[in-house]
Amino acid sequence: MAKAHLNPRMLRWAIERANSDAAELGAAFKKPAETIAAWSDGSDAPTFKQAQTLAKRLRIPFGFLFLEAPPDEELPIPDFRRAHGAQQPQTSIDLRDVIADVMRRQDWYRDHRVDSDEEPLDFVGSFELTSRPLDVARDIGDRLEFGVMVRPESQAANFLRAFVGRHCCVVRS
Repeated sequence: MAKAHLNPRMLRWAIERANSDAAELGAAFKKPAETIAAWSDGSDAPTFKQAQTLAKRLRIPFGFLFLEAPPDEELPIPDFRRAHGAQQPQTSIDLRDVIADVMRRQDWYRDHRVDSDEEPLDFVGSFELTSRPLDVARDIGDRLEFGVMVRPESQAANFLRAFVGRHCCVVRS
């Protein structure tokens, strides 16, 4: 079988990015961790099929394994998950995927509205980053005709059912 002579540095980057390790990947490939370690240090190489599986498992494009250096993966939105002055938390691969998915959906919906000749939404840009969260929440509740409520955690499903019932045609229990 032909070997995929990937960049070991890129494989190490992808493993770290996915918060994985040689033992975990070895188990997935039904190979000892030493095999993955050999791929990571360049003393051995996976087959092309194994490299494709690696890329899929590590959630990177296959071609990334052959790059000279990791791509810049700066988040496309501000990350407010830290207190002032605290170290920036590492962004998980799951969060990156969710952000990318949401942004694709936003783009699709924006294009859909433009293609349908719909008017711009009046609430977009109506608040600043300095706006009080309670004011923003009240505005959202007013626009959805569903005010801000305090409810016990046990009633979350009932709240969701009521919300969906107000805004959708079909409600399934």
